[in-house]
Amino acid sequence: MAEIVNGMFSESVKKATGKTWDEWIVILDKEMLFQKPHKEIAKFVNDNYLKSGWWSQMVTVGYEKAKGLRIDSQNSGGFQVGASKTVPVPINILYSFWEDGKKRKQWLSEKFTITKATKDKSMRIKWSDGKTRVDVGFYSKGEGKSQVAVGHEKIPTQKQAKEIQAFWREKLVKLLKQVQNEI
Repeated sequence: MAEIVNGMFSESVKKATGKTWDEWIVILDKEMLFQKPHKEIAKFVNDNYLKSGWWSQMVTVGYEKAKGLRIDSQNSGGFQVGASKTVPVPINILYSFWEDGKKRKQWLSEKFTITKATKDKSMRIKWSDGKTRVDVGFYSKGEGKSQVAVGHEKIPTQKQAKEIQAFWREKLVKLLKQVQNEI
């Protein structure tokens, strides 16, 4: 009995789609969709049952995970990992540790290209490998506190994804220490 799949409780899925995870698995297995690519499964779910792109994707990814066709952190473009850290400074100061090359070099020596940035809100980065991307979000957590959330995507393998996640966790701890040294 599949109670939680893809981080979603079966009762929540039933409330939104009218079917539990177990019911979805039976329906999709009957159509032999475990042999089909993601796009075809999602199209089948959308065209025949849900008419909702978001829920069609959720059911499809859940089905793929339940059948062992997809593993955690995997999406259609490879693997995606994330890390976040809350720091005891206002958001504009936190943002400056990413934007300012001198400050950034103190905690992150890797080279990359910022392709889009919205001051104190977000940054989109083309990573030094030229293939993966990094999305960075900045969030206020009250007076004098803010959070940075890093999402690294298009990672080719699960092994690399685990290494990159450990890398970002380490770098964000280093960032926190650097910020604390500056205040």
